[in-house]
This record gives sequence, structure tokens and C-alpha cells, in this order.
Amino acid sequence: MKTIRIIAVLLLLTWPGAPSARAGDVEVNLDTSEGSSSMLVKKANADPGFRMASDGTMAAGNVAQFGGLHPGCFMWLDSKVVGFASSADDQFLIGAAGGLGLNTQPWGLVHFFAGNSGDAKMILEADRANDNENDNPTFEMRQDGGATTAQLELNSNNDLVLRAACTISNDMIFELGYDIASATDRMRLTKNGCLDIGMIGGVPGSHKLYVASASGGANGAAIYAISVETNTGIAASLETDSHDCALLLTQRSSEGSLIHGDSYGGGGWHRTFKVTAEGKVTCSSLTTTGVITCASVTMTGGGDVAEPFDIADGGRVEPGMVLSIDANAPGKLRVANTAYDTCVAGIVSGAGGVNPGVLLSQENTLASGQIPVALSGRVYVQADASHGAIRPGDLLTTSGTPGHAMKADPQRAAGATIGKAMTPLEDGRGLVLVLVSLQ
Repeated sequence: MKTIRIIAVLLLLTWPGAPSARAGDVEVNLDTSEGSSSMLVKKANADPGFRMASDGTMAAGNVAQFGGLHPGCFMWLDSKVVGFASSADDQFLIGAAGGLGLNTQPWGLVHFFAGNSGDAKMILEADRANDNENDNPTFEMRQDGGATTAQLELNSNNDLVLRAACTISNDMIFELGYDIASATDRMRLTKNGCLDIGMIGGVPGSHKLYVASASGGANGAAIYAISVETNTGIAASLETDSHDCALLLTQRSSEGSLIHGDSYGGGGWHRTFKVTAEGKVTCSSLTTTGVITCASVTMTGGGDVAEPFDIADGGRVEPGMVLSIDANAPGKLRVANTAYDTCVAGIVSGAGGVNPGVLLSQENTLASGQIPVALSGRVYVQADASHGAIRPGDLLTTSGTPGHAMKADPQRAAGATIGKAMTPLEDGRGLVLVLVSLQ
């Protein structure tokens, strides 16, 4: 073996077929005529530290020289690792028991550090600027050790794929925190395709999506959906192909409500719809073209059954006025202005703060209109006591005072009765509560 001692000089080692030396370089030529094919750099009486073969192969480290070397391969192995042979030409192999650190002292076997000041950036790229447009480059990170296999892949279809094959745990866990030690479970994806957000400890049942929230009020809702489309946007749509329901709502507390419907208008939120845990429904307005079927209905917003009518002469009417059928305008009414009018139809609803309880109509027919007229129930009527004091139980009929009712003579009341008085009026004019019962 030939020994070459080099002190503080710049060397260019050449071998057959190597590039020519440049001006100012110091050449060290390996003469292979006597069987020598490599150069060793070592301390006296010590193991080799660096080896370069005449075919261009380089190896550094105590045990690197024992690995199978190939042309164009660089191998670095420390004294604590088992030597291994390169499997192909033109490789760069590093074996370090203490880990490989790039720009940092390694915290693991491989540790890359981009910096802790300025706009630190680290780039791992499989294909730069579509240089391989006809190929299918793939960026892949994987871990195949132990009982768990994990893989992150960005393929040529622009799919970002995260794969996990586990025999120890069934879940893919996403944790967040100020640091790794304090990170807590935020989301889990099970191997069955169930996604759990916020429910630490796993998804109860087999729900494909389970979302839990520990916050209160509307701002703490577990799910918040919003559509920013101002014309035809829909915030949420549910659909099922089964014979079961598309939406199931459950209220575990007997004190709470099942549904709240709020509308934002007029500078604030307003409750427009509510369903209690007992199934009671409260709504400010309900419009439907279908059929509503229920065992019973309780109306709390009014005291009479009314229908909307139009006024024939377009005259001014007020709540509590008595109206009669207009023989010259089919389907329309007029203000009653004669006593004992057998064409009496009803009383305009709304007087005394009592609103219609039920309003019956059919649009685009004669059974529609603008003025709600009570045909049954309790309603206040404008009355005139100049023809006799009105007491509860008295029959009421039309009077000569336009729109006013008066006490009826039972002998003349047939066919002209409005109903029975429920409150008194001793004299003058005023409102009387009447139980409407047309005869």
C-alpha cells in the first residue's frame, strides 16, 4: 500500500477519464500499474477515515471502506453503524448513529432546519416548474416501521393523499397545542371513515360525522353553515333515499326547545318560529299551499273566525263596524245603515285589541278580500244605546247609525240578528263585546 502525506494544500485527485485539472490545482495521480486502485486518508496506525477509488467512488467514515462501492457513489458511515453496500451507481449514502442534521444539531435520525429568523423557508419538491410534463412525478413521505404505516403523497393528479394502516390504533388523530407536549386531541378519523370533531374519546355509535361543542349560545354552535350567495344560496341541504326521516332532532332537556327560528330585520333578531321539547309550535306567520293535519289546534292570537271581504263602494271602514251584503256587488259588503237589516253579514275584526283567531280565504276568487270580517266567535262591535240600554244576553241587530249595532226587539230580530251582547252599554255609543251568531 502506498502512503501519501498531504499538509495544507488543495488537492485535485484524478483518475482515468476524469476532467482535466485547472490552473493552480495540485494533482495527485493514482498509479494503478502496481495494483493500487484507491487512496486512503488516515491517522497513523488508525482506521481509514476517507477513501477515494480510481473509479471516482468516495467513502468517508471508519467502516465506509468495507461497504461495496460503486462508480460515482459517495458513502459516509461513522464507527457506530453497520457497514452497508450501495445498491446502484451514482448514490449519496450517509449513515450516522447520532442522526443527520442539516443546519442544526439533529433531534432525530434526520433533522432539517430552515432557520429561526427572517422569512425561513424549506422546500421539498419532486418536479420544478413542470419540467417533466410528460411524466408523472410524485412527492411522497412515508413511515413503514413497526405495526404502523403512514404515507403522505402528492401525485400527478394533484391529489393530496394521506394514508394510514394501523394494527395498534384505529384512529388518525389530529392534535393542536402551543407545543407538542401540550397538544390535545382535536379531531379523529377512524378507519371506518367516521370523522369526530371535538368529541375526545371517540365517536359514539357509527355516525360518519360527529361534531361536539363545549361553548354556549349561537356563537358556540357545534355546526354553523352560511351561504354568501345573496340570490339563491342555501346554507344546508339534507337528503335521504331511505323510508326514514331526513332530519332527526333530539332535545335531551325537558326545559329547552327543539327548534328556534330567528329572523334578522329591523335592526335586530326576532323569534319567528319555535318548537318546544313537548312538541308545541309557536310561529308568527305560517303560509302553506298544502294540507295541515293535526289532532287539535289552539289559537292564542285572536278570538274570532273571520273571512276577508272587499267593500263595494270603497268606503272607509273601521274595526267594530257592522257590515251587510251588497246586492249590487257580488261577493262584496257595504257598511250597514238601516235597522233590522236582514242582509247583515258580520263585524269588522280588530276592535278593542281582539284580533282574528282564524282567517279563511282563497286567493283569486270571490272568497278573498282585504277587510277581515268576523262571522263567528267573540269580537267588539260599535254599538248605539240610544234605542235602549244594552245588557249582557241581549240580542243585537243593525241600526240606523252607520256601522253600529243596537239592542234588538226579539219580535223583529229574525234574520237580522248579529249575536248576543256580553258586556253592557247604558247609553251613548261605545264598544260592546258580542258573541257573533248570525241568524
